[in-house]
Amino acid sequence: MLAVVPQVPTIAAIGVLTGWWAVVIAGSAALTISLLAALRRPGFVPRGPVHLYLGLWPFFAWWCACLTFTVLAPVALIAALLSPVSSTTAVAAALLLAATQGLASVRRRP
Repeated sequence: MLAVVPQVPTIAAIGVLTGWWAVVIAGSAALTISLLAALRRPGFVPRGPVHLYLGLWPFFAWWCACLTFTVLAPVALIAALLSPVSSTTAVAAALLLAATQGLASVRRRP
């Protein structure tokens, strides 16, 4: 639940803004599968950099971006109500900030 639920608002926002629902859902599922595969075995420690750099860290960046967007989305919508900015622009700005935060989360070691 903690891995999947924060992704829902971000997937919905990107899907509405771009119209590419299938691509967004497939990309999210591809990122989440690496984590779920690692969680299948308790005490799993990734051996080698391939699983870590191509699996877990991309998921971590995506998940941090999704969690940030979940917090920023209501703020963006309230800002759109109180200002002349459209809700689409406000949500797009929140997505951009969330993506920046997601990338910053893996700038060093997560």
